[in-house]
Amino acid sequence: MEVQQQLIVQILRWVGSLESAEEWTDRAVQVRPAREDVPFVLQERSARGVGGAAGLLPPEVAEVVIALQRTMFAPGTGTWITGMFTVTADGKGDARFNYDEQPRDPETGGPAMGPEDVRDHLQQFPRDLDKTPEWMRAA
Repeated sequence: MEVQQQLIVQILRWVGSLESAEEWTDRAVQVRPAREDVPFVLQERSARGVGGAAGLLPPEVAEVVIALQRTMFAPGTGTWITGMFTVTADGKGDARFNYDEQPRDPETGGPAMGPEDVRDHLQQFPRDLDKTPEWMRAA
């Protein structure tokens, strides 16, 4: 558990360190590891409202996210599919993980994982059949 906490802290520090054109109140970064690439979606709240960005994590941050996903793997039950890392301007942080719900593409609202992505995920992080969501089994 200590290793997991250290990795989470590293990710939260990165979220808090992102450059911003204005003062923000909180930030949330959702990640979805896929092979070596880790796509992310950032939502940032400020006095002007909510802004956002998307892209791929820098390689050094992607390595930490992938390491966290691997350390949280449990034989038979798998690991998380997406993670949400939230930081407030006063330095509070939170991490939440989605193990079962199908991730959605933030732009289209459609599935963010194709059949090949699901198969790759299940090969790396196998689950017992009763711990595998229906949408994953269909892939």
